[in-house]
Amino acid sequence: MQSIFDFPNADNCRCTIIGYMRSLSLMEIEVNCGKTNVGLNTFYITFEGVEYFDCPVTWQGGGFRIMPSADCLDLLHQLGRYEGIADDYLRQRFQLVTAYVTNPPGSNLQIKILSANSIVSSSPSPYFSRISG
Repeated sequence: MQSIFDFPNADNCRCTIIGYMRSLSLMEIEVNCGKTNVGLNTFYITFEGVEYFDCPVTWQGGGFRIMPSADCLDLLHQLGRYEGIADDYLRQRFQLVTAYVTNPPGSNLQIKILSANSIVSSSPSPYFSRISG
């Protein structure tokens, strides 16, 4: 599976959750991919409509991937919040994004984020800009 974001040197990127707003179901992750000749190579992923996440606050490994819809549906059914809702609707509404922690080498810790969508930017979202800036 190919990474959904084109981060340079993704396995070496440092990811940190810089904010989560339960009331808006928003989560933002700062992805620091090292230095360039013009400064830090930093990106921000905003996840909207967050239903579930399982990850440490900070980790190394920025190779984010969208999992097959069957995996997403399995997690939604385990959560039990959408009983009676058609699977076709859930497939259209949610995505399960994962990444593997790459340090320490051989780690099998998998990051999981179940959300409606994700957006990558070179600056933090307005909701979290005061936190990270």
